[in-house]
Amino acid sequence: MSKFVILLNGDVVLTPRLKKHLTGGRVVGVDGGIRHADALGLKPEVWIGDFDSSSPEMKQRWANVDRRCFSKDKDDSDGALAIAYAIEHGASEIVLIGAGGGRFDMVASHHMQLIALAKRKIKCCSFCGAQQVLPFFVEQGYRLRFEFEAEVGSLFSLVGFSDLDGLSLSGVKWPLDNRFVKLGSSLTLSNVATDRVQMQLSCGYGIVIIA
Repeated sequence: MSKFVILLNGDVVLTPRLKKHLTGGRVVGVDGGIRHADALGLKPEVWIGDFDSSSPEMKQRWANVDRRCFSKDKDDSDGALAIAYAIEHGASEIVLIGAGGGRFDMVASHHMQLIALAKRKIKCCSFCGAQQVLPFFVEQGYRLRFEFEAEVGSLFSLVGFSDLDGLSLSGVKWPLDNRFVKLGSSLTLSNVATDRVQMQLSCGYGIVIIA
């Protein structure tokens, strides 16, 4: 089992938090996302996509990287194909780099894929510019206990993709205790970390966005 770093074609800001997630990972370039490899000091083992966003210069620069070419008329996005490659090769952790910016449908798809990975018990997160995104998901009959690191004073938001039942938050400026949060509520946006953030949840799923 191993860690995979997947380079998507969105915005990337090299932060100390991102640097920590780059070490020890096998690297997959996704079409035009391979452009981030040099700036991040990474060498992809494979380059996946339909190559509609890869310039001739990129193709020359990375000519020695194994390519997996797909038709533009396909069922899966290039990012989904890269995730499938990682899973097929034994991924226990997947980090999506450049998952934000550009078309909103693609950004939303990337983050729903994080939820799907969480359901499969694969550790995962994404980086959208300078922001980190973590998924959360509660199995039926269980209560989630989830901790994450955010610098003291930094903003973070919980975005539920369902109703959130029994939500508790500590280590934050505005704590919650066993609250029901209806789908679409803004209650869990723009909180502030005061310590290591601890979250508990009885039912629901969504993402944490750390600024």
